[in-house]
Amino acid sequence: MRSTERITVTLPSRVAEKVRADVEAGAAASISGYVTDVLVERFHEENVDRLVADMEAVGGPMTDEARDWAREIATRSDDA
Repeated sequence: MRSTERITVTLPSRVAEKVRADVEAGAAASISGYVTDVLVERFHEENVDRLVADMEAVGGPMTDEARDWAREIATRSDDA
């Protein structure tokens, strides 16, 4: 199984220009790296949202403080 796969995407010109500018400024080593970073962050956010929803399904609505705590813990454990 390959660890990477080549795909082609079409972006609005303004978005493509912004990505290229960010890569040139050092935000990522390449356009592929930039897109990967953005997608991984998006997937992480979706996973945290699901975790919070699951916790609320079991324990009822969470306070803002509890929700912030859950997001903090999820973020910390993902970075470890």
